[in-house]
Amino acid sequence: MIGLRLNLTKTMLMKNGWVSYAPFTLNGTNIAECSSYVYLSREISMMNGLAPELSRRKRAVWRAFKSIEDVVQRTENIQLRAYLFDSTVVRALRYGKKPGRCVSRMKSHSALSDAQSKGRYQEYPAPHK
Repeated sequence: MIGLRLNLTKTMLMKNGWVSYAPFTLNGTNIAECSSYVYLSREISMMNGLAPELSRRKRAVWRAFKSIEDVVQRTENIQLRAYLFDSTVVRALRYGKKPGRCVSRMKSHSALSDAQSKGRYQEYPAPHK
């Protein structure tokens, strides 16, 4: 025995067209079936349809954009705008993930305007093409 244990209440099964529709049991526990799941930031399904994955990524991109929209509209630094866009919206498009924690810290208007007026914000390099 290696020491790995399955949590049979969380374990799910995805079947393809070659598998019978008989219930699957493991150690006397019925294993639930699912039609799709997210693995490594990508939706996997037996149908291989792109529509659900594209829809999920579109929602993630809009969530990411809305999270930085306030900051982007208030800042005049083009490099900072590009950095925020690349680090949140492009990341969400690529990986379908939620925006990072740094965005919530930047939302404070007084902190942002203080940093801009005192020149304390970091200059970010232009994005690579």
